[in-house]
Amino acid sequence: MECEDYSPYKSALLNSAMININKGGGESSSEDEELYRYGEQNKELLKEQIKEISPDIVICGGTYGIARYAIFDEPKEIRMKCGAYAFRYDGILFVQFVHPAWFSVGRNILYSYFKSVWDEAKNLVIK
Repeated sequence: MECEDYSPYKSALLNSAMININKGGGESSSEDEELYRYGEQNKELLKEQIKEISPDIVICGGTYGIARYAIFDEPKEIRMKCGAYAFRYDGILFVQFVHPAWFSVGRNILYSYFKSVWDEAKNLVIK
């Protein structure tokens, strides 16, 4: 059995960045209402950080709704074929995904879903 070529995914991960909505530090987890409040309070700083990084795609790890409603004032939503939702803001595609610490399903299932989401997101950016 041949192994899949993971080099495009390795390259994508090496060219990625993380931005936390919670700018105040604190606990290792946050409630949705609290994160929504942080998103509203820090929306200009978050927009500035995203603009500085200048990504083509942003994967929202459990924060898609906060990004869409609290930070970017509800832009039009796209339903992706893989089942995830996305929206565009300033030419950047923001994609819904689960938080990386969410392990309610097996990692192989999560990886497979991420691969589907990532591949479709890349195709949406190219168009």
